[in-house]
Amino acid sequence: MVQRFDVVNVGCAERIWRQAEELATRDYEVTLIQFPHSERRRTLPSLRPEAPPGVRVLALDRHAASIPENIRILSREIQSADLVHLWKCYPDTGIPVLWGLRKHPGPLHYDWDDLEGGEGGIAQRLTDSPLVGNLIGTWERLILDWADSVSVASDEIGRICQSHGFPSESIFFCPVGGSPRAIDDSILQKWEQEFGDRTVLTFLGQMEAEDFPVEVLSAIAGVMREQDDLHLVL
Repeated sequence: MVQRFDVVNVGCAERIWRQAEELATRDYEVTLIQFPHSERRRTLPSLRPEAPPGVRVLALDRHAASIPENIRILSREIQSADLVHLWKCYPDTGIPVLWGLRKHPGPLHYDWDDLEGGEGGIAQRLTDSPLVGNLIGTWERLILDWADSVSVASDEIGRICQSHGFPSESIFFCPVGGSPRAIDDSILQKWEQEFGDRTVLTFLGQMEAEDFPVEVLSAIAGVMREQDDLHLVL
């Protein structure tokens, strides 16, 4: 499973972390690629361990100068893999994966959960550069030419895949959301004692800057104004 973040402290990495956990519980042998980020580890709290129990972690260097070495390492890993899972389209991980598959052909699954490229996409918002947004948007679509299957977080992303000729039978709906086991039973029991008959509205996610926290909070506030028996838990 190839991804580009330090999963210890990046909120959205909950997605691939939980996917790896689910595969491991089903007795698959899983390797999770990890890119440790020393500055984030110094300044931000740890959100989770590097990997779920039973999942092997392979740490790579995140700097651009290390891409050739990362290509070599991933090519070696891909040689023995039954399936390569790529989360997000960015070239820093996409290029090593595609190079490895070129040397050692095998199935590629692409997990597409965000519109990274294009106008208003995450890449443009993070860099304030329409050029970067367009480049990532192009790369985002090109990945589909190499993928054998794709999981999508929304109907719209699924529609985009089909508009580019991706077969519908190889598209799987995988929405962004919490694992059913993300909240421990002990916590749920505590809520039941504390909140009684009140309905608990749970926001289980992240509010990092690129993910519209103002809009999320405004929507939650609107729901709570309409239903006064709600108790909000973030």
